[in-house]
Amino acid sequence: MKKNIIILLVILLTLFTGCAANYLPEGITKELLLERTTEIATLLSHHEYTGILEMYRADSKEGLTEEKMADLVGEKTDALGEFIKVREAIYSEDSQIGQVVCVILCEYERGTMSLRVIYDDRMNVLGIYSK
Repeated sequence: MKKNIIILLVILLTLFTGCAANYLPEGITKELLLERTTEIATLLSHHEYTGILEMYRADSKEGLTEEKMADLVGEKTDALGEFIKVREAIYSEDSQIGQVVCVILCEYERGTMSLRVIYDDRMNVLGIYSK
């Protein structure tokens, strides 16, 4: 399983590196992307969904509640245990629609999880996907 995730990240890195320009919206850096995405991983690990919901852009969180977030990721993060660190991180952007994607491979006490977070050009969260 770990090997498959690492292979997937290598493929994604290759694709994103080949397709992405060196553009990031003004005020957004690779470091800021990694910091914010790591913060989200930590908040998920601690079931602090309110903090995550506050990062969402208003129109992107319509209908999204703490309970729904818990249903979507609670079991995964419970099974993995405490968040330890980020192993790998990649990003890609689309300047035409003003979105930036950060994908991190998270190491937890009992396994790994990839976390993909989509941001707008003001670092508001548009979506979070875990695998």
